[in-house]
Amino acid sequence: MVPSACSTKDDVKLQLPPKTDNVVLCPLTSLQQRVYRRLLTLEDVQIMLTADDPCPCGARDPQGLPYRRGSCCEQEWTKVRKPTVVRDLRLNLTRALHRVQLIFKYISLFQGVSNHLALMYPSARPSVPPRLPALLD
Repeated sequence: MVPSACSTKDDVKLQLPPKTDNVVLCPLTSLQQRVYRRLLTLEDVQIMLTADDPCPCGARDPQGLPYRRGSCCEQEWTKVRKPTVVRDLRLNLTRALHRVQLIFKYISLFQGVSNHLALMYPSARPSVPPRLPALLD
């Protein structure tokens, strides 16, 4: 049998230097900073940022500790009660899912702003809502 003249992937891999990753941190541009500050002012973001603060209504739990804003009267999206019936369980799961969806939505937006604003422009796909133009208003 005649050996082939072509190299295989495994042969070449042994000859290559090891892969290295270099992370380069760059300051945000002025436009990125503007969009970042605008994101911070959105109501959903403010709700997430203050969810662990004491509720301004002053309500306290049975141990006398103040309720967190996220589980008291003010921010309905985070309110999760002990389920008493199946309907309450579904409602609590829906709220928890909504909370997770909001968190991941804004993680993605903040990441897009920090990486490159071009990632924030609307996609050619009509199902993707425009994101950047609304943040620049």
